[in-house]
Amino acid sequence: MLKYVIVIALRSLGKRKFYTLLNAAGLATSLTFAFLLWLYVAYQNSYDRDVVNAERIYRVNADLNMNGKHDVYANAPAPAASYLKADFPEIIESARIAGIGGLEIHTATLQFNENRVQSTQIFSADPSILKVFGQQFVSGNPALVLTEPNAIVLRETLARKLFGTTDAIGKLLKLSGSANVLRVTGVMKDTHSTTHLPIEAIVSWSTFQSGPETVQWYGGHVYTYVLLNEANDVGGLRRKIPAFYARHMKQEFDQFNGTADLHFQSLRSIHLSPELVWEAYPHGNRTNVNVLSVVIIFLLVFAVINYINLATARATERALEVGVRKILGSGRRLLMAQFLSESVLLSIFAGCVALILPALLLPWFNQIANLTMNWGDIFSLPHIAIVLAASVAIGLAAGLYPAFYLSSLQSLDVVKGGFASGLRGEWLRKALVMSQFLIATSLIASIWIVREQTLFIKNKDIGFEKDNIVAIDVPPDSVVQTNLNVFMERLRTHPRILSATSTWYRLDREPNHFSPTLENADGTMFQMGADLIEVDFDFFKTINAPFSSGRNFSHSVPADLNQSVIINESAMRKFGWRDPLQCKFVRWSIHDPEVPKRNVIGVVKNFNFGPSYQVVNPLIIFPSASPGSTVYARIRGGSIPQGLEDILGSWKEFFPGYNVEISFLDQTLDNLYNNEQRFLVLLTSFSFIILFIVMLGIIGLISFTTALKHKEIAIRKVLGSSLTDIVSLLSGKFFTLLLVANIVAIPAVIWVMTSWLSHFAFRIELGFAPFVVAFAFCLVFTALSLAYHVLNAATSSPAGALKHGT
Repeated sequence: MLKYVIVIALRSLGKRKFYTLLNAAGLATSLTFAFLLWLYVAYQNSYDRDVVNAERIYRVNADLNMNGKHDVYANAPAPAASYLKADFPEIIESARIAGIGGLEIHTATLQFNENRVQSTQIFSADPSILKVFGQQFVSGNPALVLTEPNAIVLRETLARKLFGTTDAIGKLLKLSGSANVLRVTGVMKDTHSTTHLPIEAIVSWSTFQSGPETVQWYGGHVYTYVLLNEANDVGGLRRKIPAFYARHMKQEFDQFNGTADLHFQSLRSIHLSPELVWEAYPHGNRTNVNVLSVVIIFLLVFAVINYINLATARATERALEVGVRKILGSGRRLLMAQFLSESVLLSIFAGCVALILPALLLPWFNQIANLTMNWGDIFSLPHIAIVLAASVAIGLAAGLYPAFYLSSLQSLDVVKGGFASGLRGEWLRKALVMSQFLIATSLIASIWIVREQTLFIKNKDIGFEKDNIVAIDVPPDSVVQTNLNVFMERLRTHPRILSATSTWYRLDREPNHFSPTLENADGTMFQMGADLIEVDFDFFKTINAPFSSGRNFSHSVPADLNQSVIINESAMRKFGWRDPLQCKFVRWSIHDPEVPKRNVIGVVKNFNFGPSYQVVNPLIIFPSASPGSTVYARIRGGSIPQGLEDILGSWKEFFPGYNVEISFLDQTLDNLYNNEQRFLVLLTSFSFIILFIVMLGIIGLISFTTALKHKEIAIRKVLGSSLTDIVSLLSGKFFTLLLVANIVAIPAVIWVMTSWLSHFAFRIELGFAPFVVAFAFCLVFTALSLAYHVLNAATSSPAGALKHGT
């Protein structure tokens, strides 16, 4: 019996080649791109899942409120790790980890003989970091490898890059920006799991932190992780933090009129959580992942909708078959098995195609999703099983309703075509078509809004000119720091270098926040939260940030170094200063000793640190004569290659033996929008796939509706109906459904996209353009499809339609 059912199903599918092809294309396309998108969503959700004891590891985040300015940092004060472990027995391990020579993550170079390897994944950490993360070793004793100064442990892959082997214990390495010679004390096993904190090498904490530790609870943050005991009562630990703050932190924060709190963030939640201040690496976005998960559901739902649409529309074709089978004694179960077998066979075929197409599309998908998957990731047994299981499930879901309903009809109703032409069959098709139009218009409008917001934040005026500026990372080395000012003076002598500046604050990162004491024009004092940065005298000249009033720091006014500050417009508004040039900066906190007051000499227009969609905080800028950690140099337009040669030549002249790390500021700032750009590309690509599937379904239904009306069209032509009358006959239903779907889509899209836009401090205003574009797209497509089929029917021979038509 099973063989009989399958043979009949194959014959039926082969007989109706056009609809079989439409259904197979829709199912295969849906499964292919749903599978690819599922791989991306699974990848985003896989971060830190394979870390040993991951469910008991937490990152300590500092929640600071400095006189009304609230920030949550991805790190914590340096003493937090040791004090938390000492105070709370439920913390069995704690560890600090930071970039080489400081918190920020820079590109560093390891050198063995003449072999140099660059990496942005080299950290300095406490020995306990290996216990917290449960690192496994190829060689070396995990308990001892980071206990001594100048010790370094490497990943297997990095060891092979440097030495050609993992037999690396005892070998010596040079680290860029450091006079220290590092000795390899261990080699860690490679890990193929994804993590928010990828590590290629760890240098012992004592290498850069010699001498007694200072207890500084504000500033000097480091990334801090804790491992809880088996009870894993993070809620109970959290309730003890207020008392911990009172014991250790309150006295220092009172000096700044601020408060602090410590949060414990689960390791597995970090990657898809909102990015906090001073994250080591960019995060994913949970909202984007959730939206793309909904797109997966849409892809699969459309596959089912298309099949039901075409299967129910084809009921008239199969009326005689169903009626004859019932008259000859076929039972309902056999008929249901027949219809379900067709659906399942078709979906299994589509599933096989959906295992082949992703392999062909993998280079394109890796590029737009920023992944490095290979064929092995697709053709793994679990993935093959998932795709085939999904195919069978879709086949059953798609075929269940047609099979159940067709098999339940009485012979007479079936012979009369009651299902296809009756109210219930017509109502179902209308509902399915309208749902397709609804989701299609919603996706088009959403894509338009995401595109406009992405372009808005990328092109928004950030308050300075980012083009033709290169950033030079300054190694934390005394030799470099001592000669940095001389190096910059040499840069300024090159005709292709327009300006150069040194700063401790990068333009792609948010600066630290304080609560200084300020003085109004009438002599009254107050405290107010603000960002404070130190720059040299050429900072504003280099970035071309315009002033709204006052002046810049001047080399011809030596007193500026100790007696002047500049504020931005945001600070002027928050401080309530109508005439800021009559106001003063008093001191950093009310508990600081009396120092000479500084005059406000200028107000610079607001400019962004970090992404352009973040709020511009009040900013106070101090002049500094000491060299910073980053040098920015502006190169004359059209002379970029020659300007880079000038910079590299001067670096080699002053710092031979030190590798220079250079990046372009505009590229660095553009990278801040990678999440939004990637989301736009993924959403657009896969939404157009959904639209393609919708088109297949609409084309199939229009084709069948036209076929049903073929005989009626012929009669109307014979009776003198015009082409316009015939077009109106067939198009009215589809255009009405399209209009209703667009009306329903408007509030749904507004609600969803308003929620998405709320993550941006600066965002576009929603207008009617996205909905007009969506409606116009669907209208043109539907009209073209209708025009083709209607013209084909209207220009065919009436005699043939009357003889063979329905």
